[in-house]
Amino acid sequence: MVQNPEQNNLLDAAETELNLLLAKKAEIAEQRQAVVEQEMGLDSRINFVCRTIKNLALIYGGTETLAKVTDLLKTAETVTAVPTATNAVRDTLQFRYPNYLPPTTVRQYLTMRGVEVKGENQMAVIHQVLRRLEQQGWAESKVFEGRSAYRQKRPGVQPAGRLEATASVVMTTNPDGAEKKSTTLVGRPRKRGN
Repeated sequence: MVQNPEQNNLLDAAETELNLLLAKKAEIAEQRQAVVEQEMGLDSRINFVCRTIKNLALIYGGTETLAKVTDLLKTAETVTAVPTATNAVRDTLQFRYPNYLPPTTVRQYLTMRGVEVKGENQMAVIHQVLRRLEQQGWAESKVFEGRSAYRQKRPGVQPAGRLEATASVVMTTNPDGAEKKSTTLVGRPRKRGN
């Protein structure tokens, strides 16, 4: 087969683009790992500061201080709460959309995030969660080389019958100097999938 210069230019351009895309993907993977490590470090520091605040409040604070600290610690616990296996798997599929992920890769992402899957057989739990998300219409699967892989269905398409909630927290100070926290939770039907 004889190639002309135009074919060589097309092949060179495609090879160059592929190399750029692979380099960008590797860079994003490194950034993702750095963000996961940063998040874990922040969670650790938040937990340390929460323990310090709690101890100081017990030693130096009165009833009013303890009540204020309790509210503060509840907020911190909400921010640093370890997600359930289902939520962690869902987050992983959202994070990697549109890629299909085999269950072993999902487990690697959960491990990187510090999520502990409870049960004697972690992979069985992950497989069960993935199948349940698929049955609920949230995820879809495809078989690659005889093995199932999963991904989130198109972003923005939610299973019917669920609510999408938005919360807002407002801190106000009363004239007497006391702080008051109010939380507003608004639910609306999620968009239906096709």
